[in-house]
Amino acid sequence: MSDFGSQKVVQRVRDWAHSNYGVPENGVNIYYLKRLGNGTWRARCSFIYNNEEKKFTLTIGSDGEITSYSDLSRSGPSEMGAAPTMVLIAEVFAILALIGFTLGAIVLLVSYATSVSVAGAGLSFISPAIFIFPGLLIILAVISGYIVSRTLKIRSYIEQGDAVAALQIDSVGLGVLALLFSGVISGILLLLAREDLRRASQ
Repeated sequence: MSDFGSQKVVQRVRDWAHSNYGVPENGVNIYYLKRLGNGTWRARCSFIYNNEEKKFTLTIGSDGEITSYSDLSRSGPSEMGAAPTMVLIAEVFAILALIGFTLGAIVLLVSYATSVSVAGAGLSFISPAIFIFPGLLIILAVISGYIVSRTLKIRSYIEQGDAVAALQIDSVGLGVLALLFSGVISGILLLLAREDLRRASQ
């Protein structure tokens, strides 16, 4: 299907709950629905099964097939092995890198402003490096901020017990980016956490 809209996604989730758990369509509560990239959807649903509330997060492909799902009532942080701890430590190192780049940029900018006020008309004696380094540190700080934001999302999904969503955000690309811009430890931990998240999402 080239266009698998929200109504079809809702129906697909209800059909899945009915075929796997025998839940009637009106017994399925879909409380979260979001379209991701490439026509993929994520849905969260809840229903009563054997007098117990079940909660699932499902990923639905653009063709309407359910590509993955996770039992939120079962896959809490304790079911994810060392992933919660590794992501937390990675987050700390990513924040430290962000602070370091930001403070470095501020120090250089203040140094530049001081040099200008002292040099006055003799601006030609100011090193060109003063212009380059603050800009470079600002770019690094922006990249580190992005890594921190993504890591915070991963930890948020882990706390919700959503291993599937956490794994999707904790991509290999993010791990490599963290290796380059947030310190080796942060990147390695994010990459290692993927294995525990993958096991919890199956």
